[in-house]
Amino acid sequence: MVAGTWKPLVGDGIMIWEPMKPPAVKDTQQQCSQLVSREPDVQDELQGSYDNEDCNSVLPSVEISNPNATAAHLKSERHDLSSAPSMTSISSVPLNGDLISSDSATNPTPTSSPLLHCSWVEQLKTFAELPEDKCTPLVYPGPLTPLEPSGLSLNVSYDAGYTSDRTDRTDHVLDSPCPRPYGARDSQRLSPIHKESKVRKKREKAGKKSSVIRRLDFGSVSTSKLRKPKNEHRTPKKRLMGGILERSPSHHWTLSERTFLCVLWRWYARDTQAFARLFNAVHRLDLPMKKIRDQLENHVRLYGGKAFPMYHDVFGATLFSDPTGKYDKARHDIEEAASMLGIKLVRLDQEVKSPSGKAATAKSPLTRRYYKALVRQARKSAIKKISVEKSSIKKSYAGQKAGHPDLQALHIGGCSIATSDQDEGVLTDAEDAEGLTNPDVVPLIEYTEGLVTSCTVPPCLLFRVWDASSRTSFGPDGFTSSAFKEWSVIPPPIPPNDPHDAFKLLAHLHLSRVGDTPCFIAAAESLIQVLTIAARLDRPQIAVIDLRAACMQEAHKTHLAAETLKWLKTDGKIKLRYRYQGHGDWFSHATIPNEAILTHFKLEDLDDLCKHDDAAARLMNLDAFKPHLKTFQVASAMRERSTTLNTHVAGTIGRVANLFLGNTRASTQHISAFVARLVDGWAIEKNAATDVHSLSSMAAAFASHFGRHSGCSRQELMGAFQDGIDEGTRCAARWSRSTSGRRKSRRR
Repeated sequence: MVAGTWKPLVGDGIMIWEPMKPPAVKDTQQQCSQLVSREPDVQDELQGSYDNEDCNSVLPSVEISNPNATAAHLKSERHDLSSAPSMTSISSVPLNGDLISSDSATNPTPTSSPLLHCSWVEQLKTFAELPEDKCTPLVYPGPLTPLEPSGLSLNVSYDAGYTSDRTDRTDHVLDSPCPRPYGARDSQRLSPIHKESKVRKKREKAGKKSSVIRRLDFGSVSTSKLRKPKNEHRTPKKRLMGGILERSPSHHWTLSERTFLCVLWRWYARDTQAFARLFNAVHRLDLPMKKIRDQLENHVRLYGGKAFPMYHDVFGATLFSDPTGKYDKARHDIEEAASMLGIKLVRLDQEVKSPSGKAATAKSPLTRRYYKALVRQARKSAIKKISVEKSSIKKSYAGQKAGHPDLQALHIGGCSIATSDQDEGVLTDAEDAEGLTNPDVVPLIEYTEGLVTSCTVPPCLLFRVWDASSRTSFGPDGFTSSAFKEWSVIPPPIPPNDPHDAFKLLAHLHLSRVGDTPCFIAAAESLIQVLTIAARLDRPQIAVIDLRAACMQEAHKTHLAAETLKWLKTDGKIKLRYRYQGHGDWFSHATIPNEAILTHFKLEDLDDLCKHDDAAARLMNLDAFKPHLKTFQVASAMRERSTTLNTHVAGTIGRVANLFLGNTRASTQHISAFVARLVDGWAIEKNAATDVHSLSSMAAAFASHFGRHSGCSRQELMGAFQDGIDEGTRCAARWSRSTSGRRKSRRR
């Protein structure tokens, strides 16, 4: 390496490398001065005019007006290295000037030599401080090529048009200790051909599908989604259905298939293998036993009767004894098919408890959402089915008016509907406990001769109060009306379409409260209405009646007062002296047997409970029941002091419910109905912040205070409480939407 030193120039960051002077310094300086010359004649003129004084070098002379301003201008400029022309290294330069050409007009010869008396370093400093427009660039006629060495062993690197403020251009061929820069500057020096090829490679690389690179990233969440490549060779659907599938397609269950399973599981001893074999044989299927078993036990029974109406029809609306014989034909067909296949079925003597509807209170939110969707779907299908039944019944009624002899009376839900043989398969007994309180359920219309009533589904729970002065007697056999006290054999109920109008006469006497020997026994669905009547009695007693008992399912046994009253007013046979609508009032023919009475006790027991339990006293508010008040007045007072539902109120409801239904054979439906009557009558409202978890804790408090019950588990009690809260809330919302100024007589 050539020895030398770095010396600073004018300006920040400008250094110059000054090598040690070789022995032949004078000849080298003369040759450098010849490089920047333009023409041979100019060189001769300069040689003749200058003095032969010792000087280091003669640089191209230019006019220097303000060196400081020129240095500042050079410092402020930013130069683009990529626009600079390529540099040429010359190892030997001839002195004859044949390679160099210039224009004398644009490059004037110097007229004065102020730098001749300066040293070579000072001349170089002055030249570095000059602006670009003051410098005279070399003009080459063509591309420079390295010349053959001609006696000079000096490596020179010159950049035509270079305007940088640095003079240490040692990054190419100069032998300098300065390190060679790499990186962005090298990329900027790429030729246009290299740049174009680099852009082409990037485009080709972008056109190709990049492979997935898996990197472990524990801190951030990736939002990018990998698109699944489309399979161009998809298997056609016909080939899939032809047997290429690895599994058989899913089975779509029908109403008849699920009803068949419900009948099997209720009236026969559980034998899943025999049930599966019988089911496949009857319906000509080949389903595995596990799928058949899970369909009923883990699906239909899990979601319950509200989601699957056929489950409610078999398990809820029909007693185990099936007094109406609704499923006699289904059981006969099952037993006949089992005997043909050699399958032994064991008929049950008593019903096996089968809890259902647990999906409503499941922990999984997905299960609860699916349960609600099934319930909505069941309601829509029920409304659609009812509209079809209405049209069929109207056609039958029109045929009956025309005198068709093929019409017959079909007993459905406790009332008679005129039908024909072809309509028998359309009509079904769709009894539902919440038919009275659900505003979405449209009641069926009954068309008999002269009777147009609503075939409303009867509730499961009724209340009756009486005292010693009541005309209806109460004994070990139950209630008996005064007209049949002395009868040893009670006659069958009278049909409403009696040709002699006997039913119209007796119903008129009962509803108008005329006569001393009524033939019917009244009961009410509303607990607040019963307690309002009890306030006028002397030492009253109360009875809780199961309207769905087998003894109450006889044809024309029970009637809804509101519908009978409408029929009588339409027929013009009755004119009441008082305003009575009969909502929630039922009357039974002659008797209410003891089998239908769940319990009876004195109302003093309820008064004693409120005296010893402050929470029960605040909830029941027995002081609001006065002898001179009517039901709607007491209900208005209860609404004004509405109670917010919480765990303490739920526990109080449990203690009151235990008094009415604790030591009885009441089912979960009876408990739900009783809770609904309390919620509706006493204006118990849910808080806006009540969610599933808080309602579950309230249900647990209700079950704890209700105590043990022989027919229900703790989970069933919790479910009954939640169902009762929902039913009572719906009933209160329905009757609060009355369009009249004063609310209608409430069914409480």
